[in-house]
Amino acid sequence: MNKEIVLEKGITLLALVITIIILLILAGISIQAITNTGLFENAKEAKKQSEIANIKEQIQLDIYSKQVESIGEITENDLKSILEKYGTIIYEEDGKTLKGVKTEKGYEILLSEIYDGTIAKDAFTTVANAPDISGFNKSNTYYVSWDLTSSPYEINDSTLISGTAPSNWYDYTAGVNHWANVKTTGGGNDCYWVWIPRYAYKVPEKSSTAQTIEIKFLDKTTNIPIGETEEITNTTPTPGTWVVHPAFTNAGNGGFGELTGIWVAKYEASSSSVDTINIENGTLTGDTNSLNGNGGGADISLQVRVKPNVTSWRGLNVNGIFTVCRNLTANGNSLQETTNLDSHMMKNTEWGACAYLSSSKYGKTDTSGNRVRVYNNPYYNNTTNYSPITGLAGKTAIQANNGTIANLYKYNTQEGVEASTTGNVYGIYDMAGGAWEYVA
Repeated sequence: MNKEIVLEKGITLLALVITIIILLILAGISIQAITNTGLFENAKEAKKQSEIANIKEQIQLDIYSKQVESIGEITENDLKSILEKYGTIIYEEDGKTLKGVKTEKGYEILLSEIYDGTIAKDAFTTVANAPDISGFNKSNTYYVSWDLTSSPYEINDSTLISGTAPSNWYDYTAGVNHWANVKTTGGGNDCYWVWIPRYAYKVPEKSSTAQTIEIKFLDKTTNIPIGETEEITNTTPTPGTWVVHPAFTNAGNGGFGELTGIWVAKYEASSSSVDTINIENGTLTGDTNSLNGNGGGADISLQVRVKPNVTSWRGLNVNGIFTVCRNLTANGNSLQETTNLDSHMMKNTEWGACAYLSSSKYGKTDTSGNRVRVYNNPYYNNTTNYSPITGLAGKTAIQANNGTIANLYKYNTQEGVEASTTGNVYGIYDMAGGAWEYVA
């Protein structure tokens, strides 16, 4: 039998070592060549430019979408809302003119690079800072306005803030005094909120009678009144001097920063344990049993609601109030899935900011612009009606607490707005009367 011998060719250890050495030398030369020619830096820059181009494209698509929705128009507020999705808005040196956006990675994208069309004038007046809605959950937050030609005034609270705001959403012009309202509905818990813009006030001189407080709205987070150039630098509230209200300053609000404004509850807080009480022709129907209770008591597992025609939440100590207010941003609560919002028990300074604004020409006034007293919500007597009904007004400013529903009016009636801080349906209710109130 013949045997065929096959000789296999291979590589010797010496050749292998030499080959590896040569390859390593070549690799070193190649890496040095790449480094010297800046290929890595060029690749990084190309990646950066690609990311910037993608962001620009997304912003432009958002702008086009908004223009389609608004029949070709886009306003500065529209542009701000779009740019805020991609980072922090940057302004020109004047601090007012929109310049562009700075992304989380530090990329600065100029407005001129993504949009060269016209910017329509916003439908709202600019006497005060525009309501900041950037932190709200756009899927469960709604613009709120009312039809003042109807009786009672019909509410419009079905337009999400991702859509176009109604033309009558707000107007802080003195004499109009329509403060901005929104509704949040997280977890099925309705809460109505009112915007208080940043302002300075002139400290009243000592007097035995109530006075109309002079107010100047401030530009963004500055201490410069809108339409003026001189900054208010005084920090000591002495009679006759101007001072920025502490609710909006970092020093006065406990370290929350310089604020363009604050959102406050429109009504006394209620809990998720009570339902609506219907008030018609002096008769109560609905959840009338809640009048005999405390609206939720010490149960901190309940959710906060802020709405009219329900009984107030009573029987909760300060620690409990603090807890349920902080829980507002937790899942299952009205402010769930919000960003950069801090919900807390109202502070004394914040309550004061509402009261001062109400006592100015931008609040409840007569035809001459002089302050008018906010009416009491008197449906509470601690005998048969342990919990007041939110949003009610008495027949007079100083009507004593009593349980006669025939002498009371709902918030959205011509008589009921007397209990509002603006003398119209756009203000805050229950600041006079109602349940005992606690502030931090």
